[in-house]
Amino acid sequence: MLTVRQPDGSEPEAAGRGQGGALVLFSLLLQLCTVLRWRRRATPRDLSPCLQCRSTLKQFVRDWSDEGKEERAECYGKLLTRLEEIYRKKTRVLVPGSGLCRLNFECCHLGFETQGNEFSVHMLLASYVILNLVTEPYSLSLHPYLHQSCNLIGTGDQFREVKVPDLIPNHTLAPGSKFSMVAGEFAECYGKQEAEWDVFCSCFFLDTAHNIFDYLRLIKQILKPGGYLINIGPLLWHYADQAHEESVEVSWEELRSIMVQMGFEFLHEEFIDAHYTSNNKSMMRMRYNAIHFVARKKEEA
Repeated sequence: MLTVRQPDGSEPEAAGRGQGGALVLFSLLLQLCTVLRWRRRATPRDLSPCLQCRSTLKQFVRDWSDEGKEERAECYGKLLTRLEEIYRKKTRVLVPGSGLCRLNFECCHLGFETQGNEFSVHMLLASYVILNLVTEPYSLSLHPYLHQSCNLIGTGDQFREVKVPDLIPNHTLAPGSKFSMVAGEFAECYGKQEAEWDVFCSCFFLDTAHNIFDYLRLIKQILKPGGYLINIGPLLWHYADQAHEESVEVSWEELRSIMVQMGFEFLHEEFIDAHYTSNNKSMMRMRYNAIHFVARKKEEA
């Protein structure tokens, strides 16, 4: 079973564990967001939970459906291959921005001690249901593209059903597997740690920073000497167009140069095609030319 931890490593008091209760809560959350969506004078703040719910439903497809295999192979497959090339089992791996936790699960399934970190309440609730409460494959039916009315190929594509999960994590992980989650903002959760992790494995995460250099300083701080940063993702810089939000935007060339100055040694880098929660039955699919790299924290850094 997934262990949910506080930032200090302790476990919170147990909450209700019934599958029905969790699913009802998730259903009520979706209904609330739908009500907010159709308010006559809905503000951007009102619409934000709706967008987060839609994003969570699409993340179900990416992480836990047969339909998401292509996307998982593009990103998770490469990260897991690099991880196995670098380290043997029993290595401590941190997966930030873990979403619905498929990458964490795959790392743990390979035999690594894995901890995920996620900030979104929507993602945390949905991942808890998948990881701890669902007992049968393909037992949850979702309609993740219900709100997508543009670029449809077929009349029924908007309403099509997607079943999840493709496997049951609790039935798949070996006894004694070390798999945990920390809920909260990355810097707040790990700011006091030093030399704790062998690998920092990030997928579409680095560009979620307000200030990427704050992230890099913390990543260097929490990695052990000789530890690795394995990454795939674009440089979308999530706060770039948001008023009143701090945002530092740099090119890959600038980011790479700063990382070298900070004491990271690049062992591998390439640009790859990568999709993110795309609808494979849509006439429009966003494809990133994402950077995939492996960087090692120098022993003396």
